[in-house]
Amino acid sequence: MRSTIVGILAAALLAAAGYLMITTPWQQGGEVVLELTGDRSVELEAGRELVVELDENPTTGYIWKYVISPKGIVVPAGSDFSRDEAPAGMVGVGGTRVFRFKAAYAGEVSITFSESRPWEEGIPPVREFTLKARVK
Repeated sequence: MRSTIVGILAAALLAAAGYLMITTPWQQGGEVVLELTGDRSVELEAGRELVVELDENPTTGYIWKYVISPKGIVVPAGSDFSRDEAPAGMVGVGGTRVFRFKAAYAGEVSITFSESRPWEEGIPPVREFTLKARVK
């Protein structure tokens, strides 16, 4: 019984440590980089760049879009897509969509990312994440 409890506690601690490693933003130069896989919160200083990475496979028609609320605290600074490595001639390969935002002013802002097919009206997104950013 005791070994079972110790095992469960150890598993819970490892899971919590893994969660922190996956969800903790890392910094590269002046950027704060997040690999977004669920709702998140982040703090950053005005003037820094926030980089959000999302898995995407545009060959399926599903693409990411975002809504910033309120506007002006962070401003869009670009987007690009990098395809995952694949054997030559392979089609339908996904990759990573990268959104860049510049933290312009102090305040709190929400950026909601949703993945859907743009032509399918009235259908909820297949994935939706909200990033809450506090700019200091």
